[in-house]
Amino acid sequence: MFLKIIYFLPAIAFIYYECYCITMPAEVVAMSKLVREKGKKAKDLAAGEIIYTIINLCYVTWALIGLFSSQWFPIIHLFLIGFIPKKWNWWVVVDSLISIVGLFFIILNAFHFHINTFKLVLNYFI
Repeated sequence: MFLKIIYFLPAIAFIYYECYCITMPAEVVAMSKLVREKGKKAKDLAAGEIIYTIINLCYVTWALIGLFSSQWFPIIHLFLIGFIPKKWNWWVVVDSLISIVGLFFIILNAFHFHINTFKLVLNYFI
């Protein structure tokens, strides 16, 4: 149980990050555009861009580890949303709202609901 709590603590930080993305969508669009244009040269990135990149790498690492947990099916949805480029302010807001709801569901499902989402979706289609 202790390791479960330790694993889901960063999810709260990522919810906070998504709330930041909702309040500052123009900055997120500009930052993602800058990071995409400059490529992989870390020496060309400013401090804010490096922080943005580190937060996103931590987010992806957390989600990759989550694929081996019981919450793998909802985490796949976070990945699918993350692959859509954030080119417009309204899409950043929509993406962040969906991610916040998804992260809250992942946390609540792990500790309280215990819904087997894969079986639920599988039974819906079969």
